[in-house]
Amino acid sequence: MRVFGWIKVITNQELDKLNQGLPPDVIDANFSLKYFTDYLARTGRPVKIAITDQNKMGGVGNIYANDALWQAKIHPRRPAKSLNLSEINQLHRALKLVLKLGIKYGGATASDDKFVHTTGLGGKYQEHFLVYEQDGKPCHRCQTIIKKIRLAGRGTYYCPHCQPLS
Repeated sequence: MRVFGWIKVITNQELDKLNQGLPPDVIDANFSLKYFTDYLARTGRPVKIAITDQNKMGGVGNIYANDALWQAKIHPRRPAKSLNLSEINQLHRALKLVLKLGIKYGGATASDDKFVHTTGLGGKYQEHFLVYEQDGKPCHRCQTIIKKIRLAGRGTYYCPHCQPLS
């Protein structure tokens, strides 16, 4: 079962120690283009897997990874270290954009209905999905049919025309 959070009572000292070990969150100022470029240059993993690695950068889950890669026109299977500086810059901006939209709309309650707020209500970002759960539907940009593949056990959505593998 997926878990979206937990609660643990700790001291301020324990909190400081915990925070020191966390990577930058994508929407924070310390998630710089340099940090992102250096990180991607060191990994040959598929870019979708790299950007969802919570040990390297915080805040990007499956939904936001799919939408950011579509926004940046990058195929999810591309090796992260194969991206050029222009593509990295586009992806950096796209990640910040989709996460800000996610926050604006209160998160995403996808078809599994797993995410709800403390009030018991779901988010609204699913009403604004760019590519996530859009398989079989036309791309918003080019009208090519969105495809779904499995990548690291997760549903991964992309436009074959807008996000070529090469």
